Amino acid sequence: MGDDYFKMDFQERRRFRRHLLDNPLRFRFSEKDSFRDTHTIDASEGGLMFTSNEEARKGSTVNIQMPLDDKTYEVKARVARVEFDESIGQYRVGVEFTDYTESFRITLKLKLLNVLIATTVFSSAFFGGTPRGLAGQTAPAAVTRPAMPRHGSDQGLAGKCYGEKDFRRLAEAGAGYATICVTRYMDNHNATEIKVTGSTLSDADLRDTIKKAREAGLKVLLKPRIGIINNHNNTYSSSDVGFSSESDWVKWFKEYRNFIGHYARLADSCGVEIFCIGTELSFTTQREDKWREVIAETRGVYEGKLVYASSSDNFTRIAFWKELDLIGIEAAAPSEEQVPTTEEMKEVWNKWHDIIASIQMSLNKPVILTNWMI
Repeated sequence: MGDDYFKMDFQERRRFRRHLLDNPLRFRFSEKDSFRDTHTIDASEGGLMFTSNEEARKGSTVNIQMPLDDKTYEVKARVARVEFDESIGQYRVGVEFTDYTESFRITLKLKLLNVLIATTVFSSAFFGGTPRGLAGQTAPAAVTRPAMPRHGSDQGLAGKCYGEKDFRRLAEAGAGYATICVTRYMDNHNATEIKVTGSTLSDADLRDTIKKAREAGLKVLLKPRIGIINNHNNTYSSSDVGFSSESDWVKWFKEYRNFIGHYARLADSCGVEIFCIGTELSFTTQREDKWREVIAETRGVYEGKLVYASSSDNFTRIAFWKELDLIGIEAAAPSEEQVPTTEEMKEVWNKWHDIIASIQMSLNKPVILTNWMI
């Protein structure tokens, strides 16, 4: 995903971007034929590719039956591409949709959104155990959502880095970027010291992780973040970082600039394409002048693109988006206990779509989801 990607109109990117998708499918090239069973290879909102033992004629019509979310949709499409794949002994048939329902379009769009998020949001720091919110579920084929560090009882737990095989799987799933997280900690939400602990990825391991991602053909978004050690049963998070005295604000921002500056220089030396200057530090963003200082100092040591990862309930309040290259939003389900249904996800995303689109158009900057939790 090069610089031209960020200059393209959103509708144009969406029209041409395909994602790997292995989904059951039935098809027939003639009304007289019976339907044949196969599966998709990839798909976009405008079409898909599937395998066939029979060669199709370019420009001809194909009837498709495609199951999505316990419902089978009838779709007509035009054959746009046919090629024989010797490795599987079958034809790859690419088609463009010509006749379909709005329900099919929305359902497929949601499925592709899930695939996109699962294959582009990835962390190198996994802190052991089953990822929070995924117990009893099948994790996405390309990536396991990282568990958040469990502070207090596991203070000495070291981060586990993913290896070359994990990044290759991510690249093969269609991802262009890997998001690599590194965490330093505060004892409390109102502490002014930001420190390295046994759970912080070392610089050497971080460089090695970035190298492995790049060797797999992935670009990198480096995302330093802050964890709260004594968070009183999840009462406090990074969103609550804040202070009652001006002197403490000054101390903390000085500490934070040193923290971000360290990883910005590391990112620049490693050729990282996107650097995140902060993650869900909601209360601190009211100090917009201090954040502009962070951005200015970061640009002095890092030449790539900058993003801030805002919580989903705060991104409309950020006053310094214009100083950044990208708008970042941390997307999350309502709670760990509640796994939303497809209809609930549709309802939520339909609401947020217009809000996000409004921000994107008013600022004329790309919007990316810097995290996705299910």
